[in-house]
Amino acid sequence: MTEDSLCPLCGVLAKRDTLKSLDGYLYMCGECGGSFEIGHGAQRRAERGEMYPSVVADVRRLIAEGKIPRIELEAVQAAFTVLPDVTKGPSR
Repeated sequence: MTEDSLCPLCGVLAKRDTLKSLDGYLYMCGECGGSFEIGHGAQRRAERGEMYPSVVADVRRLIAEGKIPRIELEAVQAAFTVLPDVTKGPSR
């Protein structure tokens, strides 16, 4: 189900769907240029203001290239990873 939510990258009102696999969300943000996925760990860090500016730039660049990137948090290194193109969308 699509709901209104603040974008974890830019803070602007966006649309959000829970992925059917329940491993994150699909955001549709006009300010960021389109759609991207984010895992739960990365979402929590973003909500605490811990998103790296380089991650935001990478995601926006990939969206501009027509891709749907995914942001994940690597637990071992506690670092963000941007997967360049997941085309699974909310049916995942």
